[in-house]
Amino acid sequence: MFLYEYDAQGFDEMISIGEYILKGGWVMWPIVALSIASLSFAIQHLWKIRQAGVYDADLLEDVLKLVENDLLTDALNRAKNTPGAVARMVVEFIEHQGDPAWERRVSHVGSRELRQLEGEL
Repeated sequence: MFLYEYDAQGFDEMISIGEYILKGGWVMWPIVALSIASLSFAIQHLWKIRQAGVYDADLLEDVLKLVENDLLTDALNRAKNTPGAVARMVVEFIEHQGDPAWERRVSHVGSRELRQLEGEL
């Protein structure tokens, strides 16, 4: 990337960002390092948000059809092979079907997913 330097008469010369950094001296190096670090953190957080937001719209419909047809193993495998928080809660529900505390277990998984997402942000 190139920038232009101007003098009193107008356009003078084209200069690269690297040359500006070199002209800035030692003060520019911490600025460059912090800029690179902040960019890497931003990309990492965007990636984590993207991964957390994975949602298969057909998952619940597919699992419901499989459960209605008493194909619990297939429903469990469908949910286990799907990434995302919703799929993990569905797995917890299927694995603890009939357990009186199923609601608490699913809620616990949802809370854990939320804490994990908040911790990574």
